[in-house]
Amino acid sequence: MERLNHIIQEAVAKREWKPIAASRGQPLLSNLFFADDLVLFGEATKDQAGVIKNCLERFCQALG
Repeated sequence: MERLNHIIQEAVAKREWKPIAASRGQPLLSNLFFADDLVLFGEATKDQAGVIKNCLERFCQALG
């Protein structure tokens, strides 16, 4: 899962993935990892859905 986090953070750094803010002045959220769960956060648009899909596909390819 660490690899997926790196892929997501790379997309955020490139400004492809648009994370959300829970409230003003708070850190932006793109994902939360738990023991065996994952929650993804992003702008609710078709373009962002495509970015998320691309990141997940890159992760799957990395797994083999």
